[in-house]
Amino acid sequence: MSTVEGVEYDIRLRSRLPVIPIGLKETYLIDFRSALSSFITSHYHEDPDKYAEGLDKLTEYRKRIMEPQRSSAGLKDFRSYYNLLNTIERRFFDESIHHGFRFSW
Repeated sequence: MSTVEGVEYDIRLRSRLPVIPIGLKETYLIDFRSALSSFITSHYHEDPDKYAEGLDKLTEYRKRIMEPQRSSAGLKDFRSYYNLLNTIERRFFDESIHHGFRFSW
């Protein structure tokens, strides 16, 4: 392991990843199940409990990226969370509907 400005990284990742020390943005925990349950009920006319496992998984990935591991496992968490966000964005995000949170990059 090596350290660059307080950031530890695995030296083996250097050949595959650019190592640019960038500060993390502040983020907050979101309980996606409670945030999206009413939308699932009103828009899709479905029982939101059917999707509890998936929404809890999304919440868990968000928790992981709030304090990410500086390793390949941490990168995997970011990729997984990003892929999940891309998937739900197509199903839940209409600019005219406010769910109590928003994403910005």
